[in-house]
Amino acid sequence: MFAQGSHVWMRPKRTNTNIRHCIHYNAFAYTLSGQAVFRTEGSTTPSDAHYTVVFSWQEGESGIHISVPADAKAPARFVLLGGRPINEPIVQHGPFVMNTQAEIRQTFEDFSNAKNGFEGADTWQATQDVSLD
Repeated sequence: MFAQGSHVWMRPKRTNTNIRHCIHYNAFAYTLSGQAVFRTEGSTTPSDAHYTVVFSWQEGESGIHISVPADAKAPARFVLLGGRPINEPIVQHGPFVMNTQAEIRQTFEDFSNAKNGFEGADTWQATQDVSLD
């Protein structure tokens, strides 16, 4: 398996949980609500709602240990997503992420010319409002 994800809900005062599915994976946790504390052998990171914690797996680590502070007023809810590193170069420009500058230039050209997956992009228009509340 190349990627895994979990939607987790933990109550305050819960004993530590060890998430082992991210071993050998790089991962991130996005806290949707509440507070959580994420620990690896190398760091401890508290996270409030709407914060992201990034984990880069290191040899010898046993996983991600997660807890909710005992004095937390509400459960913590977060998503944890991880995947095997692909060990390829990454080049990002604007909204596009590719492997080389040449691929970035080609993608901008394709976007400008509305081809290779961007057909209709020049006339696309949202048809309804979306609230992010």
